[in-house]
Amino acid sequence: MLWRKHKECQTSRLDREALGRNDRRFMPAPSAVVTPEQILHLLEENAIVEDVSSLSPESDLFVAGLDSMAMMQLLLHLEQAFGVALQPGEITRERFQSAAALAAYLSNRSVPSA
Repeated sequence: MLWRKHKECQTSRLDREALGRNDRRFMPAPSAVVTPEQILHLLEENAIVEDVSSLSPESDLFVAGLDSMAMMQLLLHLEQAFGVALQPGEITRERFQSAAALAAYLSNRSVPSA
């Protein structure tokens, strides 16, 4: 039973890839400029951290409640909204410290080729 369930999950993942849902060619084009306000909007819209209305672009997101799980949620929403995919080495506390720091990093990094 366990093997069958794993095989179903594997097939479902392969089907999604065949449909292009995990293919960067089918993602929105990366935005040239990501603003801190857009980052704060994503945080608020998706309830990633509480009380975004009190945050400024320079506010410490970790003090506001950004933890490892919230970072993963934010990464998924960044990928969907802006077409950016960060590699594990790019995910640092300094880059996620504030909406301004993250927006500056995303706006200044080179766009990966498809």
